[in-house]
Parts: sequence; structure tokens; C-alpha cells
Amino acid sequence: KDFIAEISENATLKEVSGIVTTGLVDRLTAAETAELAGIGKTYINAIYYEMGYSASDKVRLCDIIDYVYLHMDDSGSICSWIDAAAREKFNEIYALKEKAFHSFNGEKYTMLAFSISADKEDKESEEFIVALKETLNKYYDENYIAGEPMVYYDISQTFMSDVLKINLITLISILIIIAVTFKSVSLPFILVLVIQGAIWISMSITTLSGGAIFFMSYLIVSAIQMGATIDYGILLTTNYMERRKTLGKREAVIESVKASIATVFTSGIIMIIAGFTVGLISTSVAISSIGTLVGRGAIVSTLLVLLLLPALLYIFDSFIKKTTFTKDLIQERKKKKDEKQS
Repeated sequence: KDFIAEISENATLKEVSGIVTTGLVDRLTAAETAELAGIGKTYINAIYYEMGYSASDKVRLCDIIDYVYLHMDDSGSICSWIDAAAREKFNEIYALKEKAFHSFNGEKYTMLAFSISADKEDKESEEFIVALKETLNKYYDENYIAGEPMVYYDISQTFMSDVLKINLITLISILIIIAVTFKSVSLPFILVLVIQGAIWISMSITTLSGGAIFFMSYLIVSAIQMGATIDYGILLTTNYMERRKTLGKREAVIESVKASIATVFTSGIIMIIAGFTVGLISTSVAISSIGTLVGRGAIVSTLLVLLLLPALLYIFDSFIKKTTFTKDLIQERKKKKDEKQS
């Protein structure tokens, strides 16, 4: 009861349910039991004496209910004196008591159910979980908290470390794959910068507009956007590198955009429509936010690939050529070196 009184001071808590709150484990004197049950004090005093207590002793209400129920048919007990109407009432009370104990009590543990005014993803919910844990630890050596708010709280506690690990593994893997594919040191960083920038821009739009991003949505959408839209950049870069063999960098940029724009737009529009459709139709907040972020992310990625990436390829053209080790570029560098020596 002390625990419930303390945690009830929390403004987020609406209601607590458990055996303690039902009053079944309250310890009552004979007078208090008589008043609560609406039965004569003399009769209740006699039941207390028969149970081995004095009228002033405090006995758990559930123990009194059990005793009366079990001795109603015992002719040697005062409990058998109750009339038919009282018997029916006690049967109902006993059934309710059994149901309550079955719902809240186990062999080793008892359960308390908390109803809070905050949504499971809200900051108030997290603050309540922290307060609940502190209060529980104050009164109980062993305790466990379950439920959706607790699940979201546990996940949020590992979010930053998970994001760092996932981002590092994802970026390193993509950098290695692109480096091997293009045989280049610089191109992987340029491509990842463009798509990672698109992810940050997309996510920041929600924050700047006063919204909130569900942390699981951030992880899922980041992986989807990086994995799906970096293909746009790879396509344009491949076209640029091919055309750069025979054209100047300006012409190569123009021709690579012309060759890639239809494919990038088609794929991007499909992803945009699919994402926003999920965002608009889904009734689940988490799923809806994922769909919206995917759709918005596809828009930003498509624009950056078609507008920013060509500019970066143009600006860093010389650096890209020096840090790319394809057969033709190696031969070109060797030829220039030989020409200088001669």
C-alpha cells in the first residue's frame, strides 16, 4: 500500500489494479468487517472467535471470506447459521475473490496493472517507467515490468548505440562493395555522402516541422533508403565513368544524366508512390511513419542523385581519375608519365 500511495502521486498514472487495490488483502478488525459487509457485529465477532482471533485482531478479508465459504455447510460452525440469501451472496463474493486472485496472483509473483495517460512512445511514458522502476526497487528486491511502454523504453535505451553500429556496418559494407566495383577510392565516399545526406535531410524535415520520428522507423527507413536509392547513384556514376573515357567532363556529365534520368525517375516514382501509399492507408502509427519516411526519402534521394551527384562528379573529376584504378585509367596515367619523361 505504501508503494501504491507513492507511485499514485505521479501525474501520468491514471489507475492501478491489483489484489492490493481490491481490498481483499486488507487487514480488518471485527467491527470494520461488520461495517464493510453490512452484517451484525455480534455475528462477525463470533466468526473471529471461531477462527481463533479476538475482535480487535486485524484479519485479512480474503481469509475471512475463505473461512465462511468453507464452513457454511458445517453444522458445528457458526457460519452455517446464515440464511439462503446470505449464502448466495457469499458464493458470489467467493467467486469474485477467486477470480481476482487468479488474475493477479501466481505461484511466486503477484501482478499490478498500471493505466497511464501517455502514449507508449511519448516522453511522459518513458519518464513514468523510470519513476516506476525507482519506486519498485525501493520497496521490492525482485520486480519485473512488462507491457508495450516498457518494450519501447528498453528499445530506446539501446537506440543510440544500435544506430551507431548499424550505420558503421552499413557504410563500411557499401564503401567496400562500391570500391571493389568501381576500383576507386573516392567514388564510394561521394556516393555514400549523397545518399546519407538525403537520409539526414529527409529525417530533419520531420524534426524541423515539429514532428517526432519513432526510433524503429529511423533504423528501418535508413537501411531501406541507403540500400535502395544508392543504386540510382551507382547507375549515374557508371554512365559517367563510361562516357568520360571519350568525352570531356562537362559533356560526360550531361550525357550520363540524359542516359540515367528515365531509369532513376521511374524507379524513384515507384518507391515514392509505394511509400506514401503505405503512409496514407496504414492505421498503425509506426507503419504509417515508415511509409511516409520512405516516400519522402525517395524524393530527396532522387533529387540529390540527379542534381548534386553530377555536380560532385564534375568538381572532383581530376581527383576521381587519380584515385580510380581501372585498366584504362592506369594506362592513361602511364602514357602521360611516359610522355613527360620523353
